[in-house]
Formats: sequence, structure tokens, C-alpha cells
Amino acid sequence: MKSSQIKKYWKHDGPPSHYHVEVDGELAFRGNYDQGIMFLKSLEGDGMISFKDDFLPYSQTIGKRYYRALMCEKDLRRQIIRFKKEIKALKENGGNLLGNGNNDNNLGQNKTNNQK
Repeated sequence: MKSSQIKKYWKHDGPPSHYHVEVDGELAFRGNYDQGIMFLKSLEGDGMISFKDDFLPYSQTIGKRYYRALMCEKDLRRQIIRFKKEIKALKENGGNLLGNGNNDNNLGQNKTNNQK
């Protein structure tokens, strides 16, 4: 790599923050930190990176992150389906949480005055 001035910094001008790499005063890279480190390694190696040492660990981290995201999405879908069923059951029961048709707030009493 020819000698050039490299400046690395975080830019917080908007969400999310970006990692910037400037080469000779010009923005050469903008992205997340891991990708920035890989970009810097490619600059040091004249455009080459080590597949085993650089790319595989990065891709494994990304794979784990995407798997966690998939599992979160799967759980959210299950919760949405469960909540839709609960809403449907509430509508069928006239909006009453107990489902006994008694809309007063005497939850601890088994009989009302009319049932004695």
C-alpha cells in the first residue's frame, strides 16, 4: 500500500452511528465497525483479506445475529397470533374478561343479590 493518510472516526450525525474511514482527505468507507476493520485490512493488503482470519469470523457473527433476529420474529408472530385469539375471545364474550356475562366489578363474590 502506498503511503497515504488514513483517518478513522465515528460519525454520529443520525441514527445509527457510522464508522468512517477517510483516505487522503476523501471518504473511502462508511458503515459499521466490523466492515470498517475489514476495509482497513484490505487497504493494508493491497485489496486482499484473509478468508479464514477476516471473513469467516465476520460471517459467523452475522449468521448468529440473523438467527437471533429470526427467532425473535418467530416469537413475535406467535405472540401476535395469541393476542388475536384473545381479542376474538373477548369480543365473543361481550368484552368481559371473565366470560360469565357479569359486568359489575364484584369479582370476589360468587352470587349477586338477584341469585340468592
